[in-house]
Amino acid sequence: MPVCSVELLECYLHKLFCTCETVPGLARFADFVDVCGLVAPRPLLLVHGYLDQGFLVDSARKARARVQLIYNALGAGDRLAHFISYDNHAYNREMREAVYGWFDRWLKGLEPPYAPEVAVPIESHDDLRVFPGGLPEGHVTLRSMAVARTRDLPPRKALTTRQAWELEAARLRARLAELFSGWPAVTPLDTRAVKAGPESIGGVA
Repeated sequence: MPVCSVELLECYLHKLFCTCETVPGLARFADFVDVCGLVAPRPLLLVHGYLDQGFLVDSARKARARVQLIYNALGAGDRLAHFISYDNHAYNREMREAVYGWFDRWLKGLEPPYAPEVAVPIESHDDLRVFPGGLPEGHVTLRSMAVARTRDLPPRKALTTRQAWELEAARLRARLAELFSGWPAVTPLDTRAVKAGPESIGGVA
């Protein structure tokens, strides 16, 4: 049950956000929806926030539609569901209870209505601190490492025109494509009709 994370790989190039979680080289032969399809025919619940600015709900719906094709082809269409909460990038109570219900249905064989979330004491920040007295002397953080690695970089030119921004955006997308190890090769579309039987998936034997 991935929460606020599943969308199409192409969307990362439009938002240039959270690209650190992508798999280098994946785009050459698969998309995130194909990875989700590997779960089939086991139950899979996708959870998203309607207001999530990192993983847009439109992209999430497209991803779900693609995964649904895989589940339908395996005769397990009812084992895929999509829950969307009116929230941002979150894991709120409504989302959590949807997940609990999914567990109750497919792991326990229970019928609705499912039990709501029980009250759980939340630890304080002080109780969760690894170093209650503060970080040790000479400590290094992600921020300090990033500052140290970028301190000597030359300053970036300000983008003052639309054309300059479009050129920079194209450069960044090309760089991302390089980091992802390239895109699938474009080949002529084969439109021959094939007979689909029980042993075939999506019309491809």
